[in-house]
Amino acid sequence: MRALLAAAYGEEWSASKLAELLGSNESLEIWLRDSFFDEHCNLFKGDEARPFVWHVWDGRKDGFNALVNYHKLAAPNGEGRKTLEKLIYTTLGDWITRQRADVTAGVDGADGRLAAPNT
Repeated sequence: MRALLAAAYGEEWSASKLAELLGSNESLEIWLRDSFFDEHCNLFKGDEARPFVWHVWDGRKDGFNALVNYHKLAAPNGEGRKTLEKLIYTTLGDWITRQRADVTAGVDGADGRLAAPNT
């Protein structure tokens, strides 16, 4: 996302430009997790088009979340299914592996994060 913003703003891009765009949001990561999807959906209110970015998450601020391009999930000829499988078996799978390691290491909250996608 940072690279995309840097490319879009060109020479105008800087840390102060990012701070301006984020406003009261603490960081880009927090804005993406907490605010982006609602703002994105609001762009499509009253429009027959659907938001093209979907937020897949387990409901925990410290849990699993991913922003997914709807068009990639709905791609024809099995490509959409491949994208979903990659999300499940690679992205989510890696996240679950990290949570299991954190549970073993006694990291606070890891057990709750590990249980959340299953509830």
